This record gives sequence, C-alpha cells and structure tokens, in this order.
Amino acid sequence: MLLALGMTAAAPARGQDSPLQEFASWRIGMSRGQVEAITDYGSLEPFTAHTRPIDSQVWLQTRYVVPTPVTKQTGRNGKVLLKIEDDTLSEIHVLLFDSDDMEKCADIAVHFDEHLSNLHGVSLASARNKPFFLDSLGRIGERSQIFLSVGPADSGLNLVGTRIDGRYLLVFAIRKPGTRPEQSTPPAAYPVPSDSDIDSETQWTTTTPGNGKAEFKRSLSAIHALLVRPMEGGTHAAAAVKLSATAVVDRSDGQFDLGFNQSVGPDMGRAAAEVLRAMQVKYKGMPSNHNVRFGFSDKWGGKDGPSAAVACALLLESLLDGFEIPDNLAVTGDMNADQTVQPVGGVADKIRGAMEANCTVIGIPSANREDIDDLAVEENLRRFLTAKIFMLKTLDEALDLANPGRRSEEATQALAAFDALQKEMTGKGAAVLYAPETTQKLEGILAAVPNLYSASILLAASKRQAPARYSLVGTLVRIDDAMSPFARVLSELREGTPVEQFQFGRNNPLTEAKTRLLAMKPKSDPKLTAVIDAQIQVVEQCHRFINSNAHKQSTTVFNNYRAELKVAADRADAAWKQVRENRDIQDQLMTRGIRLGD
Repeated sequence: MLLALGMTAAAPARGQDSPLQEFASWRIGMSRGQVEAITDYGSLEPFTAHTRPIDSQVWLQTRYVVPTPVTKQTGRNGKVLLKIEDDTLSEIHVLLFDSDDMEKCADIAVHFDEHLSNLHGVSLASARNKPFFLDSLGRIGERSQIFLSVGPADSGLNLVGTRIDGRYLLVFAIRKPGTRPEQSTPPAAYPVPSDSDIDSETQWTTTTPGNGKAEFKRSLSAIHALLVRPMEGGTHAAAAVKLSATAVVDRSDGQFDLGFNQSVGPDMGRAAAEVLRAMQVKYKGMPSNHNVRFGFSDKWGGKDGPSAAVACALLLESLLDGFEIPDNLAVTGDMNADQTVQPVGGVADKIRGAMEANCTVIGIPSANREDIDDLAVEENLRRFLTAKIFMLKTLDEALDLANPGRRSEEATQALAAFDALQKEMTGKGAAVLYAPETTQKLEGILAAVPNLYSASILLAASKRQAPARYSLVGTLVRIDDAMSPFARVLSELREGTPVEQFQFGRNNPLTEAKTRLLAMKPKSDPKLTAVIDAQIQVVEQCHRFINSNAHKQSTTVFNNYRAELKVAADRADAAWKQVRENRDIQDQLMTRGIRLGD
C-alpha cells in the first residue's frame, strides 16, 4: 500500500458503526495533559518529540517522520495538528502529502482511501467519484482554499484538500463521532513544511568517490531553467529562472559532493542524482575533492519536479568542458542516465515564460511535441516568428544549443538563414510565408537542423498543413480550464454568495465558462466533442436554475429545476465514462503518462 500511516497495526477492522478514533499514540477524548506527555509516537519515528501552540492554545502542532513510501518520496517531515477543547483532544489532523501538483494529491487521496478501507473497514469514497479539480468548497483564509472535503456523514472522519500559497496539501481529519466537517473550524492554514522542518533528504546532497584524472575547467556557470507553478483554474505560472552551478575545492578525501544550496523537492533531487549518474558514465567519474552546488536565483519559492535535469546536466558539462552557456538559452526536460531527454509538464507555459525573459533559444523534450502543436493551434505562429524552439531527444542535442562551438558550419549557416527569414516574416507576414522560395529555404534549414521545431511548424504553415486542432491531451487540459469559472461559481455559492450575484449579466462566470467551451469546440479533438457538449449543457442548466429564482418558489418548482440539472450532470458523467472506456483514448493518454480517474 502507498500509505501506511502508523495507525495501530494490530487494530481490528472497523465498520461505519465503530469509527476510527486514534492515530498513532493519540486518541480522541484524551486530556491535554495526556497529549502533552506523549513522546513515544508508536510506529511513527519521531523527528522532534514536542508540541507547540499555534492558535491561542487551541491547536497543538507535532512534527514527526512517517516511515512510508509517501514521505520517503516527498522527503518532508509530516505534521499532526491536535485540537484541544475543554482540555480534551477533540480533533486530530494528519498532513498526508504536500505538493505543487493537484493531480498527485488526487492520486494520494485514492490510495489513502483504499488503505483506510483495507485496514480499518472505513471508506471515504473520496476521489474516485468526484471531479477532483472542480470540488471547490470555499475559502478558509486569504492564503488558503479547500478544494476537496469528503467523508461519511457524522462519522467524524474526512479527507481535506487545501490549497495554500500555490501548494496543495492533503489532510486526514479525525473528530468526535457525530461531528460533521462543517461543524469544525479548520486552522486558518494547515502548516506547509518550512525550512526548519526539512530533513537532509530534502536539502538534497550526495557524495561519491571522485576521479583524480577528471577536472573542472570552470568554477561557475549559469543557465535559464524553465519552471512552472500551478495556479487556480488549472493554469500555470511560468518563469525562466536562472540556475547556477559553482565548483569549489573543499575536501581532501578524494570524494565528489553534489547538491543544491537550497531546499528542493524529492523529484528534483532524484533528477539530479540521475544527471550525476549520466555524467559519471560519460566522464568515467567526477573530479575529486570538489563540492558542486546548484542554486536558483529565486531562493525562497518551492522547487520540485524533474524538469531542471537537462539544465543541471548542461551546467556540469559547462564546468567540465569550460564553455560559457549563452544567456538567451532556456531549457526544460527530465533526463535518464543514458542521456536521453524525457517529457515534462507545462511546456506551453514554459515557452511563454522563456520569451518573457528574452530567451529566444528554447530547448524542449521531443516527447512534448504535441504540446507545442497545441500552442501553435492556440496562438497561431507568432511565437515561432521570434523564438527558435528546438526538440531535444538527447543531451548531445542540448549541448549543441549550450555550446554553439559544437555546431557544424552547415548548421551555423542554416540557423543564420532562419534568423533572417524570421525577421522577414515578422515584417512582411503572409506574403513571405506563402512564397514558394520560403518553402525551399525552410526545407534546406531543416535538412541541416532537423530538430528546429520553429522551422518545422513554419514549413507546415507555408504548405497550409499546420495543425488546426488541439491534441487529445491538449483538449482535456482546455476543458478543465474552460470549466474553472463554473467551479468558481459553485465555490462562491457554497461560501454564501447570494444567488442573484450570478443571474443574467454579460460578465457572469457561467457565461464565461460557456463562451470558453464554445470557442474551443471547433479546435478540439473530435473524440471529446460529446464531452464538451455535455459540459455546455451542465453550465446552461445551472444558469437556468439560478435565473429561475427557484429557491424563492415552491418546493416542487425547486425540485423540478434540480432534477433537470441532475439529468444534465448525469449526461456529462456518461460522456466522461465513454472517454474512460475508450481503448484508443486510454492508449494515447498512457503514452503521455496521464490517467483519467473513475
């Protein structure tokens, strides 16, 4: 099982009539004195056995390490929040997982539900049958927002997903039996692990025997790494962040030490370890007695994910070979020890972030080509008239960008010709694009530089063969984005916003959701047309329900409108079910590492 939370291993299976009431050494109903006396966390391995008040003595916070695959992967110390009422323990909140990826939280929610059901006979029926991205239940503070809250009625158990400052946290809550989640006030913000809570695995470093023959020719190098952070509504904030590497002699034991000079997530640490293995294979080891540290110019924001792997590899190559990386280069991509570049997420947003930072040479994994095709559908050709976007399959192809001196004379001349052609197209537009000689020039450029995507998409456009529809995955992403205003309406209604706020009006979020869906439909993958139509019907029926003032009319009228809305929602569920059961669609999603939940 993915989660073994350290609940009493010998505890008997429990049904709904005997709800779970303890976690590790804590049990609902304990006195404050008993809580504060606990230093043995049972099957939990204590990091620091202590509690501290965080809300006028009402909430106590305890740090611990949960010895499970989840915490080993996250590299973070878990937390427990204990609520004391009338000197009695009334609630236990267990921080299961924190990430900048909501989909990861959804996966953990499902696995946790399965674990709880198998071990204790309790099922929260959490993420299986709920639209995880759309279940926004309301704000609990300026910095945080609940996006998931489910659990058996009156059981005292529920699973809470909350978004805090762009991070997603999954928290399991245990309460007095008969207490509903809405009767309990959660903390203003569950604690995101801070620097003081991060262990050595998160402050990632590794030491390996050095090779006395290898040497660094530079002590400092820098590159733009492309990173994204999820935002509300399924979109991403992206930036080209300067990543540097420094190499200093500070050892005498023949070892080589590699790490980050700041806290990073576990995925980034694993990616860096894979980069090191690739370099060790290529150079037969790394220089002895050296300490190399990677560091982002933004030292305080959370950093995780494997997408900086190619950037880290290029920095090590620069230190070893002595070349200087051009300042206008930005790259993204995971990498295996065999030096093959692997796909990453948020590519379209990363390209936007690169161009905003004046990076005009951009390296993207070849496996992400569909994402760039989707960008061409969304924004036409404007990005490709100014940026040179390259598809990368191997580290060698990335090195050609980072070290222009490696290029052949033929490739250098082809890139110069492409630069001149971009400028001509920017000034004269379609007249140049559709000229026969342009097609010939682009074909010659691609013969010399086959992985120059910008030339490839312009060549397709010159032949009037540019992609006109989003890919399957691109369509799914845009459906989610289009429905975000609808989710916002549901959230605000649950918060108590008057229904009248969403009646009629051109700037209504429901109207915005419908407009987005209608606009994307002609460009969407035909396999998802039925899903888009069903989503439009749901939005329309919801708006009709709101505009009817049914809440002010008789129960019969209200129930009739509600029944019509349920019919629309059931049709939408049926459309999604057909997508999930379509083998061709699932095959396409699997090749991209994407899974649609039940």
